[in-house]
Amino acid sequence: MNYELRPLTLAEILDAAFRLVQTEWQTLIGLSLIMQIPVFFIAIAVPQLFDPFAQPLETGEEISEQLAFALVAGLAGIVFFYAILYPFVAAAVTASVGNFYLGRRFDLREAAHAGARSFLRLIAAYFVWGIAYLFAAVAVFGAAALLFGIGGALFGDVIESMGGAGIALAVVLGIAIGGVAFFWILFAAFVSALLPPIVVLERQGVFASVRRAFRLGSTSKGRLVGILFTAGMIVGFPVAGAQMLVGMVPVLGALVWALFQAVGFAFTTAVTVVLYFDLRCRAESYDLELLAEQVEAGPGLGHG
Repeated sequence: MNYELRPLTLAEILDAAFRLVQTEWQTLIGLSLIMQIPVFFIAIAVPQLFDPFAQPLETGEEISEQLAFALVAGLAGIVFFYAILYPFVAAAVTASVGNFYLGRRFDLREAAHAGARSFLRLIAAYFVWGIAYLFAAVAVFGAAALLFGIGGALFGDVIESMGGAGIALAVVLGIAIGGVAFFWILFAAFVSALLPPIVVLERQGVFASVRRAFRLGSTSKGRLVGILFTAGMIVGFPVAGAQMLVGMVPVLGALVWALFQAVGFAFTTAVTVVLYFDLRCRAESYDLELLAEQVEAGPGLGHG
């Protein structure tokens, strides 16, 4: 299937992501399901540690052992999920989407190789981004608090003298400052979504990837926040609905939740990769750059 490598609208990005998942569902959803395996087994196994028909225990020793085992099992699964499996699958799915979008053939073996090659750098990049995010959050909240303090000191008497109108004005200004601060926090958070495409597709180093993510995201902050927030809402409602309907049903609930999570992850990854190319086309004319490379390489090497 052909995809247009050019600046896209929001609707075109979502449509391209949907068509990618629809066309390559076996690869993208199949890889995403791998990530749900430890969570699924934890959801099944941990409740079995507690037998509702067991006789009351005279001491709490056995219960504390069961609780300790449940906590260790859950913690081990979560750590494995985030520290190893998530970056591996994220890299594999990102590489698959990127190659499919550019019209290249890409099989599961190549996806696994991309995941194995990139997941350690991706873990390190997330760690560095996390530190940068904390500093950014402190800076944004500090600046907002400083503005509130300066505004109160300089205009407190004026606002008080204006009565109700002054209070209304102060509330509006406070909401505006809070909204700006919240937007910057969201932007710094959503920048992390650009790390997999940069680490995997550009094969950048750890610190270079984080700098590149902030730099590329800064070319269109509102676009980055708006599109990723929209994609998250599109995925979030079906997943939450499925959890409400069958979440309490043993085994079936875990299976349905895992499937919805896998589809959602494949879709949001596709949205992120298409958005990544969109940002590059807008900021760097990547579509023209790739076209020039294809012309130099000779006929028959189009991106699809």
